[in-house]
This record gives sequence, C-alpha cells and structure tokens, in this order.
Amino acid sequence: MLQRYLCRECKKRFVVDDGFYRMRNSPQKITRCLDLFYRGISTRKVQEHLQAFYPHNVSNVSIYKWVIKYAENISKFTGVLKLKVGSEVQVDEVEYHRRKSYEAKRGTDKNWFIDSIDTETRFMVASNYAKTRNGREIKQVMKLIKEKTDNQIKTVTTDGLNVYGKIIKNVFWSY
Repeated sequence: MLQRYLCRECKKRFVVDDGFYRMRNSPQKITRCLDLFYRGISTRKVQEHLQAFYPHNVSNVSIYKWVIKYAENISKFTGVLKLKVGSEVQVDEVEYHRRKSYEAKRGTDKNWFIDSIDTETRFMVASNYAKTRNGREIKQVMKLIKEKTDNQIKTVTTDGLNVYGKIIKNVFWSY
C-alpha cells in the first residue's frame, strides 16, 4: 500500500512516484528481472527463473518492456560509476544500413555503432550510435572511455582506421 499525501496549499492528494508507481508487479520482482537481464541472461531464461519463485509469472515480452522502460535510469546510474577494467581496450565500429523512412520503400542510410570493449572482462566500456564515422564521434567515445576507466587504459587496439591515431594521442596522451 502506498502512502498518500495532502498538499496544504491546494488541498489535493498525491502519491510520490518512486519509479514503480502503477506497476502491476512488485519492485523486487522487476529489479530482479533487470539484474538477471543485465548479467547476460535472456528474457526467456529470466521468465523460467521466475517460475520457481513467483506464482503469477510474467511473459518475456513484459521483461523486455521493463528493460526498455528502466534502461535510461540504469544508464544514468552506471554512467557515473568508475570501472575496474584491464589496461587494454578494443575500439571498433559496425556499419548499419537502414531505410531512410518507413513510408519510402527505397533508399538506405548508413549509420555507425562505435563501441569499445575491455579485453580482460569483455565489458562494453563506452559506445555511440552515429550517422557518420568521423573524428568527432570517435573522439566522443574515446573521451567516455577515459572518463569511465579513470586513466587505467594503457593500450587502445583498433582496426587501423586512419583517424584513430591522432584522436587517441589527443585524448589519452596529451600533456
């Protein structure tokens, strides 16, 4: 049961929204699902795991919707944490072809997903989804790596794109 409050000025009643207001499942159940998902377990496996503990089970689609709903809050929390990673990170970019618009049946856009992964822990340190693969987007990812790892990185491995060398020197080893 939630605590209701009364505003002394306007005499209206309200409930403080803690992020789980109007959710049909308990906060403990939702956070357990999110924790299992972010540990690398699929939504269907999370659903199977819940069957052992809760009589009224949720679908894997509901779990996925919770992940989408709470992803922004989780990224705000994890964005400020300092990571304990190894001394090497791999940076790479993946090209995606997307339709320009849903209505237009022809034409595609090139988009890029730039990511960096710690070689020891296989943890994704930083990433960015961009429309181009120029120095500004790559520099953004490099700055995120430096912020999150707190200068633990000694080696940056790339695929050899010419733009990387100058940016890595500027971000990591500029004095």
